[in-house]
Amino acid sequence: MLALTARYPQRRAFITGAASGLGLALAERLAGDGWQVGLADVQELRLQRAALQVRALGGGAIPYLLDVTDAAAFHEAAQTFVTAHGGIDLVINNAGIYMAAERLSSPSFARGGGTSSTLPASPPLRTPP
Repeated sequence: MLALTARYPQRRAFITGAASGLGLALAERLAGDGWQVGLADVQELRLQRAALQVRALGGGAIPYLLDVTDAAAFHEAAQTFVTAHGGIDLVINNAGIYMAAERLSSPSFARGGGTSSTLPASPPLRTPP
C-alpha cells in the first residue's frame, strides 16, 4: 500500500463491502499507512467491528451502514465522506450483490439497480487532488 500512500498523500479511501473478507483486509492495510477509510457495508455488527479494527491499526474509520443497490443512499454516504474529508482519493467497490439471472435484463438494473449504482459516487472523484 506504500505506493498508494505516496501517490495520494491525503489518504482518503471509501470501501464498499468493508465489513469482512477482501474489503476488510484492504481497509486494514490502508489503516496501517494512516488512511481515513469510509467503511460501507450492510452488516451492521461486522461493520462496527471493522471500524474498531481499522482504528486499532492506526487508520481513521467512518462506518456507513449502506446497501449499495440504493443509489440515493450511496450518493449520500459518498457525499458525507467527501464533505468530512475534502475528497476521495481511492474507491474500492468491493460489495457483492446477489441478483437472479432474470433480473440482469430488468429495467431497474439498466437504471442502476445493480453494481452500476455506484455511479453517484463518481462526481466527488472528478475534483483535482
